[in-house]
Amino acid sequence: RIDEGGAASLAARASSQVVAAALRGNRFFEATTEAVRAEIAPLFRLVEIDRAGEHVLQEGGPADKMGMLLEGSLSVHCGGACISTLPDSDEDPEPVFGEAGLLSAEHAAETLTTLEPCKLLILPRNKFRKLLSLMPELRDSLRTRILLRKGLVAAKLRGMPSDGHAAADATPKNAVASQLVLTRDEAATIIQRVER
Repeated sequence: RIDEGGAASLAARASSQVVAAALRGNRFFEATTEAVRAEIAPLFRLVEIDRAGEHVLQEGGPADKMGMLLEGSLSVHCGGACISTLPDSDEDPEPVFGEAGLLSAEHAAETLTTLEPCKLLILPRNKFRKLLSLMPELRDSLRTRILLRKGLVAAKLRGMPSDGHAAADATPKNAVASQLVLTRDEAATIIQRVER
């Protein structure tokens, strides 16, 4: 017979095994050993959202998590404009979101909303440094990803192709896009935070 504490322990172990299996198939974590994945798995929590219209991140709200979309799809809005959906053919097959906010901002720059039921892995801000300490090689991947994503978002808002060529015409979205272009100082700040 299992008491309440034993049931909670079994549930936690089962959840960690599900998370470890999800990490095994993710590009960011595929090169890690099983032992490291076992250490990383408890840092994440599996979140299932059963309907469309739920906010995962809210623009202007706290930048308090990094997430990975396992199943379903999300809309991405910035400054009131829909800039993308996840998964997106321009993005990785297993979209990661929120990592830039954990490194460079106190407030989220985008709103992510479920378009259908979704499964997500969520890493809270207070466990992010532990993840980086367990996976030092992740630092360079995140640094590159953040810099590239800001450029892609700004290009989409300006109506530019993602290769960065000139926009066909100016749009009202340019005001938001100009806020997303990194200055040299902002890029240096992000790089320094990732390297800590």
